Formats: sequence, structure tokens, C-alpha cells
Amino acid sequence: MEGGRLVSREEVIEYLRRRVRELEEELAMLKALLEVVEKGGISTGALPGEKVEEVKVGRRRVAKLYRGETHMRLVLEEPLPMPEEVEAYLRSVEDEIRGAQARSGAVEAQDLARLAIEEGPGGVVEIRFTGLYSTIEHIKARAALKYAAETLYEFARALKNSGSELGEKG
Repeated sequence: MEGGRLVSREEVIEYLRRRVRELEEELAMLKALLEVVEKGGISTGALPGEKVEEVKVGRRRVAKLYRGETHMRLVLEEPLPMPEEVEAYLRSVEDEIRGAQARSGAVEAQDLARLAIEEGPGGVVEIRFTGLYSTIEHIKARAALKYAAETLYEFARALKNSGSELGEKG
């Protein structure tokens, strides 16, 4: 009984599935946090159940993309500075996914997609989308994360090149 009314079997199943997703996501994050504490750095390996994909610019690997059942995370090979425009783009993708989830009504407010950007010394080290439940949400997050990795790398390379040019002229 919930507030004086009977709960249907479908509602119970939906609730249990949602709770299992939440707990799996929480467990994955706790494992990553434990690894951070134990090793003193960001989790650079695949967590159980994650599929790994390399992100390359030319022949150079710039990041690894880890895809879980309800999350996707990008771990950069080295910390890179993030221009405002890239962060704004990632936030717009987060808003787009959250908006679609809210309109569909299939996802409760506390379970909507979230973007997290982890920074370390020297710049961004990990970008993560959580609360991804459909194939289209994973596709949007994957495209955004790959774009971000490639752009961050190109931006850092351009900064390095302009810095070395300034050094040569001075």
C-alpha cells in the first residue's frame, strides 16, 4: 500500500528496475572513487561491465571512452585545458538529453542525465555523463565526448605552438 492505494505489479517492476539501475550506477561510482583514493588518481581503467573505445586524433590516442549501462566517461591521456565553448557545448548536450528525458516522463527528476567534469593539475582529466538509459542518449553522449576530446587536444596543441612561437620571437 502506498498512501492508501494498491500499487500495480507494473509499478513495482518499474520501481525495482529503476532502483537496480541507481544502485549499479552508485556501485560503479563508488568503485571509481575507491580507486582514486587507493591510487591517488582518476580511474583510468575499465570498471566492470564497461566497454572501452580509444579516441584518436590522427594516430595519437588522446583519450579512452568507457561506456557503461547507464553512464559514459571520457578519460584523457593527459590533463588538458578546457575552453569555455567546449564546456558550454557539453552543457547544451546535457540539457538536450535531460529535456528529452523529462518530456518522455520515463525518467524521474532525480534520475535525469548529469554531466560531471573532473579537473586535476593542468586541466581536465575526466568528463562523465551519468543517467543515460536509451541508445539515443548514449549516442549523443558519445558524440559529444569524442568531439570534446578532439577539440581539447587540438586546443592544447595550438596553445603549445603559439607559446613556442612567442618564445622564439622573444
